[in-house]
Amino acid sequence: MKTEIKLRKQAIALHLQGWKKSEIARKVQRWISRYHSDAPRVSLQDHLRAPQHISWSYSERVKRMVIQMRVERERGKRAKYQYALVSAQAVNDVQELDFKGPFYLKDHSHKYYLVALRDKLSKKTALRALANKGMDAILDFLVNAWQKLGCPKRLKMDNCLDFRGSNLYPRSPSKLVRVCLDLGVRPVFIPLREPWRNGVVENLNGLLDRFLLRLQTFETEKQLRQAVQRMETTINTTHRLPALQGKTPQEFAANARLRYPPAICHGCRGCRQKEAQCDLARQTPHVL
Repeated sequence: MKTEIKLRKQAIALHLQGWKKSEIARKVQRWISRYHSDAPRVSLQDHLRAPQHISWSYSERVKRMVIQMRVERERGKRAKYQYALVSAQAVNDVQELDFKGPFYLKDHSHKYYLVALRDKLSKKTALRALANKGMDAILDFLVNAWQKLGCPKRLKMDNCLDFRGSNLYPRSPSKLVRVCLDLGVRPVFIPLREPWRNGVVENLNGLLDRFLLRLQTFETEKQLRQAVQRMETTINTTHRLPALQGKTPQEFAANARLRYPPAICHGCRGCRQKEAQCDLARQTPHVL
């Protein structure tokens, strides 16, 4: 089997014999432009693939932590650096966000999703059925939910692409993260493959599966949205929990001091389009 170096030499030899580039294999023709007759051996060597110019760098403390974690993992030891536990001492200290789905309407193939937002302490909940998992739909739900529940100090969510952004630009914050920061909400991403860290909303997902999705069949999107709205009202006003001293989430959070997001920007007042067209929901809010 020919090595990479032999293929490179063969490509240069064919080029020097007058062969056309189209006649040389694609995987070796790039070496024609790299070849220099003054230094034939050096010009055929591999080029460095590491970035030549790095505009940012990690601190020495972070580098030492990463090296220490790698060494411990190679030795089979558990890393000492764990994710901090995010506790809630008051209403809206922590809210948890999650998706459930996909599920389908009767005799339809279109996917629907259920997005849930739940306060960790009071268990107060906001629900909505979405026809897609686009960022605009998520932000429209989130801003409207915060206008009812109030803004939290921290928003916990998993690492799915719908929340954290794009694999193509991993260092660029998503719209969701930008909206959270502009509204004074600290986004918190739980570790990969550890859904129990979002236990409050995960428990709600099981409740929704048992009492909503398995018991009812929906023929239209309108029926689905109405059922989800009724479920949200039932959870907040009639579901009494031992953790809340027998109170409903609505009663438990009745006297809490809440912080609400700003109203819809002036450009959306009187507009017949949906609130998702509002700059507050679609882009980084400029009204703050």
